[in-house]
Amino acid sequence: MTADVVLSPKTFAGIPYAPVHETRAHINVLIYGKPGVGKTQLAATSDHVPAMRPVLYLNVEGGDMTLRHVAPEIRKIPEEGSLSWGQLEAVYDQLARQCINGVEPGEFAPRTVILDTVTECQKMNMNQIMAELLMAEPEKHWDPDIPDVRRWGKNIEQIRKWVRKYRDLPLNVIMTAHEVEDKDNMTGLVSHKPQLSGKLSNEVAGFFDVVTYLYVKAEMVDGESKPVRKLLTGSLEGYVAKDRSGNLPLVLENPTMAEVYRYITEGINKND
Repeated sequence: MTADVVLSPKTFAGIPYAPVHETRAHINVLIYGKPGVGKTQLAATSDHVPAMRPVLYLNVEGGDMTLRHVAPEIRKIPEEGSLSWGQLEAVYDQLARQCINGVEPGEFAPRTVILDTVTECQKMNMNQIMAELLMAEPEKHWDPDIPDVRRWGKNIEQIRKWVRKYRDLPLNVIMTAHEVEDKDNMTGLVSHKPQLSGKLSNEVAGFFDVVTYLYVKAEMVDGESKPVRKLLTGSLEGYVAKDRSGNLPLVLENPTMAEVYRYITEGINKND
């Protein structure tokens, strides 16, 4: 190495680096389950955690009644109705700019972003793709309800890209998805996984540090059968779930994001 070459102790190949314990810990969590089990409610309880506030809720499905009851102070986009694909891209651009350039005075700067749901996000993206196709090739009379293989390929790649881009933001990122059940005709085993098309069910689950399955089970409480929400955080036969922090209980009863956040971050600190 020549004497006039000076290497920064904070970069390698021109890329900033730091020991893991010196970087700020953020969580990224995927919550999936059947409609109505409380995915939005669980995600919204992140607004009860001071370290996760303020929270930005990306309203893809168009419903906010749960938020009004659980966390009325959450900032949601858009103000009315559901998010468009173009708005989803614009929100990411703003968040990325804040993370790189800092926050301007008086600017809203979330610590946590919730995308509810990625299942609906994939449908929204396909609608966008088909609308663009109809505009570009009106003479071909495409049926917007029947995408071809090429359009499915584009849709899958775009969802893969945007889920990873949001996940990689230096923020707490929570995404929800509906559940799909897939029966193996050979073994009869029913697998439960996030509802996404093609290989995305398994691929998207692989992008997250924590993948959880939320379900409701009837249990006897004070002599009465009552529904109890349960959160599976580790892999069991037939269920996609994982916990890279290694510190979450296998099952949490009536879970909150305060518990999830505490277990994950305590696990990070303990490993340090």
